[in-house]
Amino acid sequence: EYYSKAMRLQPNRVPAYNNLGEILLKQGRVDEAMKVCHRGLLYVPDSPILHCNLGVLLQKQGRRDEAIREVRTALELDPNSAEIRRVLQVILNKRSYPSTKTPEYK
Repeated sequence: EYYSKAMRLQPNRVPAYNNLGEILLKQGRVDEAMKVCHRGLLYVPDSPILHCNLGVLLQKQGRRDEAIREVRTALELDPNSAEIRRVLQVILNKRSYPSTKTPEYK
């Protein structure tokens, strides 16, 4: 509820989307986490964190090609991010994402 309120009050703040998405993912609510990411990207389309998170969620749904596209978009937006590079490597290696941890907001 706190994060939903934060998103309504300040829809361009990435941490609320990131944190709520991570909570939903840890609860196994991937579809809801995806909705949160998509909503965040409507307000902050240049967020590498949200693109990377969406890639992780797509990978969890078996949508590998879409996941790769999203994570590559994240990497274009933040080419120095070691975490995004790691996520991309995991997806490219066709392994499932090793944990529910998503990149943290900087």
